[in-house]
Amino acid sequence: MTEAATEIEKCAVTCDFCAGAAPRFLADEPIEANATYSGVVFDPLGVLLAIMPWNYPFWQFFRFAELFRERVLRLEVGDPLDPETQIGPMARMNLRDELHDQVERSVAGGARAVVGGAPLDRAGCFYAPTVLDKVTPEHVAFREEVFGPVASIIHARDANHAVALANDSEFGLGAALWTSDLDRARKLSRAIDAGAVFINGMVASDTRLPFGGIKKSGYGRELGSYGIREFTNIKTIWIGPKRPEEETWTLQS
Repeated sequence: MTEAATEIEKCAVTCDFCAGAAPRFLADEPIEANATYSGVVFDPLGVLLAIMPWNYPFWQFFRFAELFRERVLRLEVGDPLDPETQIGPMARMNLRDELHDQVERSVAGGARAVVGGAPLDRAGCFYAPTVLDKVTPEHVAFREEVFGPVASIIHARDANHAVALANDSEFGLGAALWTSDLDRARKLSRAIDAGAVFINGMVASDTRLPFGGIKKSGYGRELGSYGIREFTNIKTIWIGPKRPEEETWTLQS
């Protein structure tokens, strides 16, 4: 319920922001070319309904494994309608079973379940909050999307190895870097293959910034000026050819 209330507030903020910023985001853009006038206009495609699925974050921690384990053990699992609940049930039983199969195959391949690793013995599609340690690129938990309360700890030799591990994936929605060396973080962020890199913060969408992934994590962007333009016909207007003696015309919206 707590997360649902937050999402409702976020939707309202997004609508308000886009309504105010749309004239600036969708303003005509003159572009110099061999023409009396040339540029791009953004024709809205109409009213659209966008629904974004909410997925449990797939965390990758390289240190503090024991502290992480202790915090996971304190997560409150229960009724999703209870505001105190932190982890609710999964949507369907087959999804819970698929998640458990991914965990079991990872453990069989050498990963270690330090917390959880099995469905909870209660009514509903509950899966225990799980931490898998010593996950490597050979494991299912590394290669596949794990949509459930399962976190993988992947050990890296150094920062460059961590970037290589992050890029060794079919997916690329968002990544997070945690460091006190911000100059180094800025350089590393340019090397990571992802639609967004958050430094000293968890990946989260912001109405004012574009959000989206690369590879198998999707095409295009939502939110911000780039997101609103996804719902327009980006039309080129060309008037010409340009001659020195001709008057330059301005396109009116």
